[in-house]
Amino acid sequence: MEEKAAGKENKEAQAVSNLEKRTAIKKRFATMPASIVFIPAGGRSGFVFHKLLLDLNKYVRKINNSAVFGDILEVKAKHGRIKKLCYETWEGLKDIIPRFHAFDPKHWADINETMDERMRLINRAAACVINPIDDNVAMLAMAIKVLSEKFNEYQAKSDFDNLEKIAMLFRKIQADLTDLMGQNGNKQGSNT
Repeated sequence: MEEKAAGKENKEAQAVSNLEKRTAIKKRFATMPASIVFIPAGGRSGFVFHKLLLDLNKYVRKINNSAVFGDILEVKAKHGRIKKLCYETWEGLKDIIPRFHAFDPKHWADINETMDERMRLINRAAACVINPIDDNVAMLAMAIKVLSEKFNEYQAKSDFDNLEKIAMLFRKIQADLTDLMGQNGNKQGSNT
């Protein structure tokens, strides 16, 4: 009986330790000037967008590094596809959320939180942080952040028509990002 209790206490202590480690890492990334902190929509299933954004960061780094010895035209074409995806996402967002109609996604930093607000948000267990490698990743991350916030707002209001529109846009973003990175040989889920 004592062994079970000791094992349970050890597991609980390890879980607390892991949570503290994850929070410390998130806080470190949240202090970076261009970081974006968001609470993904859809509960656990929403974390797929954090993973996709991290994979996109790695993908952009990989194509930028390939510019040294690779074909510059191919690198430009890949960046062009990413930029197109960003602008298509923002156009879909503007159709759902009219207040962003005149917003230029290049100015994503204007709607990002202050350092204090990011530090407050990061303390939530569901918070995700991304430190975008370039403006295209940042524009897409900010779009996902805005859509997640609106999703939660519409969910609280039981506005199912707008919830459906956002869910459809989320599915499109997920499919497009998976296709974009998958078709170019980036192994999904890898840490390199």
